[in-house]
Amino acid sequence: MAVDRERRAATVTRLIALRTAGTLTTEHVRLAARGLKVTERTIWRWLDEQSRTPPQQARTGQPGCRAYALTPIDREAFVYLRGNVAAVHRARAAVADGTITGESPGT
Repeated sequence: MAVDRERRAATVTRLIALRTAGTLTTEHVRLAARGLKVTERTIWRWLDEQSRTPPQQARTGQPGCRAYALTPIDREAFVYLRGNVAAVHRARAAVADGTITGESPGT
């Protein structure tokens, strides 16, 4: 069962405030877990995730990492390198480092 996003955010915000004040106890986490019908471990995980999330993202509820969208160049490199994802990664890293410019030798 999914937890309502607003209830989760309110609970995590309150528990973080208790943690910041130095008064967070296991009993607080137990009560929160019971109220949201999740495990204590889930609450601890949410607190851990929240402590690693930049403050702006924490307030807006945005996920910590956006999904990468393949570009046409990525697809072309994937085909050219016969489906070797590691080789595509190395090639992209080389272009980013400036080791390879991406230009043809004759230009």
